[in-house]
Amino acid sequence: MNKQNYPQLFSDIFAKNGQKVSTSNADYLAGYLSNEAPSRQETNFILYLFDQAIQYMLQTGIPEWNASQSYHQNARVQSATGVIYKAKSDNINQPLTEATYWEVDLQYAVVADILTSAAGKKVVSDKVLFDYVESRLSALNARMSPTGIVNYCLNRAGVAPTGWLIANGAEVSRATYADLWDYAQSAGLVSENDWWNNGWFGSFTAGNGSTTFRIPRLTGVYIRGANLGSGLDSRRGNDNWYVGSYKSDQILTHSHGVNDPGHTHSNNIPRFGGDVDRGALSSLFSIDDTVSINSSKTGITIQATGAAENAVRDIALMPIIKY
Repeated sequence: MNKQNYPQLFSDIFAKNGQKVSTSNADYLAGYLSNEAPSRQETNFILYLFDQAIQYMLQTGIPEWNASQSYHQNARVQSATGVIYKAKSDNINQPLTEATYWEVDLQYAVVADILTSAAGKKVVSDKVLFDYVESRLSALNARMSPTGIVNYCLNRAGVAPTGWLIANGAEVSRATYADLWDYAQSAGLVSENDWWNNGWFGSFTAGNGSTTFRIPRLTGVYIRGANLGSGLDSRRGNDNWYVGSYKSDQILTHSHGVNDPGHTHSNNIPRFGGDVDRGALSSLFSIDDTVSINSSKTGITIQATGAAENAVRDIALMPIIKY
């Protein structure tokens, strides 16, 4: 059924000022037979009750507790001071003070209302309030840090915060960390053991195959956004399958220039007064003489530079994963 518009109600209860004739409870439960017709006064009375109930619900939103009303588990009622209670089990004529049947529904309560009643007495104990606040904070934390999310923390004690594991590639219990194991499977992040040993350190494995699983190892490496169609990571493909893969360090192909200013070689060539073996003409030097040029080296070398790895400025943090 589609949501209905707010009813166009009259300013008061139907037949409030009219003539009404009440019926017995037995007649009310039996109703009218097919050959019977209620009088105007009886109709006024029945419709008056219905309209009164509708108006009451619209005014209060959540009805007040009533001793004659039967309640089912999880039903909500309010006390005379406006505190909302939730039925812990089916009951009838069980006062709101009966903790076996009722508890304050802190989801709808205002702290100022639940701490004290109109008589100045505590409505709930400190433990109930503490447990509620803790549960709400846990729910909020779960939304802000869902299972499987990766983060970093400053911690030299080697202990992850509550709710987190150090992402160091350890094998952990499937039973103890069931939510994380479920996440790994549903996200398609479980790799074969030999894959993990050959570079898929950012994924999970099935561990021993029955009771454990391995978590990602993110220690000692930088994190890079997956390619996902960007084309910026030439060493990986573009699909989601490469999420969690590891690549070793590499240097982009490049060249080195050498600046050589050049140099010359010189040699003294003997000059002769004449060359008689060429006839009457003589020359300043003899072409029969051997001219030699001394060998030489530039002495240019390209020196190695760098350290043990390629690195940028960094601060070491502890990688953790939410379970």
